[in-house]
Amino acid sequence: MKRSTKSRFPPTNAAKGEQRQLFFVIRLFACILAAGLTLFGYIEKQNELTELRLAIPAISKEVKSLQEENIRLTYLIEHFESPIHLMELMQKPEFSHLKYTSLTEEIFLPQGLSLSGKNSELPSNQRSNQHNEG
Repeated sequence: MKRSTKSRFPPTNAAKGEQRQLFFVIRLFACILAAGLTLFGYIEKQNELTELRLAIPAISKEVKSLQEENIRLTYLIEHFESPIHLMELMQKPEFSHLKYTSLTEEIFLPQGLSLSGKNSELPSNQRSNQHNEG
């Protein structure tokens, strides 16, 4: 004969009260846990924002420094490429071997051609010049 683990009698009011208390404690624990996790996430996000706010002055100082360096380099480039400076360089002995190119030595490419290396895109007169040079 099998013995039933369930009681034949319905639970008493005291047993129902204990179950309700246990259910209440579990729900309370779950709510506290959820509130704690939410609070932890909020504090973590605030810490990240604070770190970013503290990094802003350093980054803005670095950006300002880079902008000043960019302005300085732009000035140096403009000074170096100025016609007056280039004429001064032309007078120096280390650049005396340089000369102006003539129009026959210059190569002009028609506008709109790609540099893929296909000969079919070149006009016929330039295709023949290219074979004669190579």
